[in-house]
Amino acid sequence: MNAITDGKDRVDPAEWERPEMRSALEVRDICRVYRLLQKIGFSQQRIAALTGQSQPEVSAIIHGRRVMAYDVLSRIADGLGVPREYMGLAFEAMPAGAGGESSSGRPLPGAASEEDDPVQRRDFIGATVAVLGGANALAYERWLPRTAAHAAPPPARIGASDVARIRRTTDLLYNLGTHQLGGHATLDAVTGYLRSTSALLRSSCTEVVGRQLKVALADLSGVAGYAMHDVGRHREAHRHYLQGLVLARDAGEHALVAHLLRRMGQVYLDGEHALEALEMFQFAQPAALAAGSHAELTSLHQNEAGAYALLGQSTQVADALARAEHERGLMAGTLFPEAASFHGSAQFNATARGDGDYFAAWAYALLGRHPGLATRSGERAARISQQLLLTSAVADTRPAVSRAFDQTLLATGLLHSGERDAGIAAAHEAVSQVQTLRSTWAVDRLRLLTDATKPWERTPTGLELRRRITATRAA
Repeated sequence: MNAITDGKDRVDPAEWERPEMRSALEVRDICRVYRLLQKIGFSQQRIAALTGQSQPEVSAIIHGRRVMAYDVLSRIADGLGVPREYMGLAFEAMPAGAGGESSSGRPLPGAASEEDDPVQRRDFIGATVAVLGGANALAYERWLPRTAAHAAPPPARIGASDVARIRRTTDLLYNLGTHQLGGHATLDAVTGYLRSTSALLRSSCTEVVGRQLKVALADLSGVAGYAMHDVGRHREAHRHYLQGLVLARDAGEHALVAHLLRRMGQVYLDGEHALEALEMFQFAQPAALAAGSHAELTSLHQNEAGAYALLGQSTQVADALARAEHERGLMAGTLFPEAASFHGSAQFNATARGDGDYFAAWAYALLGRHPGLATRSGERAARISQQLLLTSAVADTRPAVSRAFDQTLLATGLLHSGERDAGIAAAHEAVSQVQTLRSTWAVDRLRLLTDATKPWERTPTGLELRRRITATRAA
């Protein structure tokens, strides 16, 4: 009999890599999953304890009752430690105390997932359209972050120095979360600071300071949204981005509007909802054009390439990358006043190099998942990623999370192109880099390696790599 439990009687992550178990998980055949667990020593009572079900409920499933409800499937996956992507489940979560998640961070029964529910996704997109159309707050306020009452009243009047202080703190939090430590390290600080500083909107100030305050708070909302995205809390990321969008709209800051809409699209992109992502990118383009921001247009086209790659549309991928390269060429020698106002594409491109090449590598790595496109797309992804990693003038400017992404894409490209040994070695290095970060986003990107190793999933080297990935996701 296999050794299947540790001292806490949890399922060994290696069990989820067994071919018969993977096949059952992919089609959400919980009956088969439970029967396989029984074969390796788990009783109905133990399965019930892990999944939060009753023993009669587990027995009914083992005897053929189907499990269809998302919240039950989610609870089973979380309780057993199944990597959620193995069952096609999203990584959505609401904050503790917000009505959709327990204090442990797990979804409560009945909690709706915007990532997994197409009706919820359409509702959020409708709320975004309402903001862009200048609709009354009643049309979108249900999607804004839930806020607690302010502990202390704001100052009666504020000035430019108060706004400058917000910008300095936002800059610090942005650099810590994006360039150094990851969203887990800054999430509480950035959301807490956003709650306290938002009260300043009720203070008296000049018209100029009022506009500057809205831009600063919209930027801070974007940084909070990024932190939420980085830790896998996609619903809350969207709420904070939408809050920022309202403020940026009211301030008339078109480049920031485009930036926040692109960030919303990226959340959908990471959830592999390509069509919704493309909608957000299309919403962002008029704002980017109105601002004359080649930086935001570059980023939009780069992300469009990723969305088209998810759909397997290689021609559109090439067209989007060409458009991005064209806009990037127009950036040369251009001044971007927004770079001093908020943390958008202009500022990122001023401090980090190679982002355009990263997006190209990412798009080709995604294309490699489609039949007939694997070898050529994989070769392109590997070549571009390797150049990013080996060119010190580029690599040294890129955040740690971005460098981990580059390594993941190198490994994915090598594996898709059939370079098994080099690909698995590169993949182990990617896993090691991700383990040093506090970024759910970086961990989630390891799913690219899981997909790319499928041709060798039954080999010892393939099994060992998948075991490490599974353990990293569960940590």
